[in-house]
Amino acid sequence: SHRKAGVRIKPKEGTADIYWLESSHDFGPIKQGKYVTHEFEFENIGDVPYLIQTVEGSCGCTIADYPTQPIPPGGKGTIVVQFNSKGKKGDNTEFVTVIGNSQPEHVSLIIEADVY
Repeated sequence: SHRKAGVRIKPKEGTADIYWLESSHDFGPIKQGKYVTHEFEFENIGDVPYLIQTVEGSCGCTIADYPTQPIPPGGKGTIVVQFNSKGKKGDNTEFVTVIGNSQPEHVSLIIEADVY
């Protein structure tokens, strides 16, 4: 049961196949105390609706918005992440975990900021 290189693994039954336009974003230098926002866009390229159960941010970032309705096959959506730089001087790497019926189930989005 060897798999040929370059062959896409078919997602298991009932899981959505999600294409993320980007999985990380670097805000670059930002002044301490500033709020910055970034939208992570995705597309459902599979054949089952994509339902996001929850989105969790590590300490420095908050999830401003994410779709709560299922995203149909061929549909697109965005997850809006807000980073609060207050008290966050220096280099920051924050994680946003998207949990839903995708393969893999947990998707990590990364935001970086250099707070001065």
